[in-house]
Amino acid sequence: KMTWAPFFYWNEQQLKVRVNISLVHKGYKLAKKEMDDELEDSLESLAQVVSSPDLWIEDPLERGQLQFLNNLELIHFRSHFNDHEDPVSKRHLYRTWHRNSGARSYDG
Repeated sequence: KMTWAPFFYWNEQQLKVRVNISLVHKGYKLAKKEMDDELEDSLESLAQVVSSPDLWIEDPLERGQLQFLNNLELIHFRSHFNDHEDPVSKRHLYRTWHRNSGARSYDG
């Protein structure tokens, strides 16, 4: 299922952003469509901004901890990690989406 949605929109109170750069690239590839230069430039500019270490706040999760992030208020990223080889010690990560409306999926 494909979802077409604007990156930026104004909800009459504040600017909202909805973007997952890698999913945009994958979506265009699946749709067999070419991105125009403006979109390519926009994605590259956005990637440069969000990858700037000056804007990062690192918050490593420890065993048993929960982390709640508001996708409408915060750009977040899950960094790479080295998992244990022992299956008993491997990481278990559950992702859930909590919202007031829409489906219980990434796109809602």
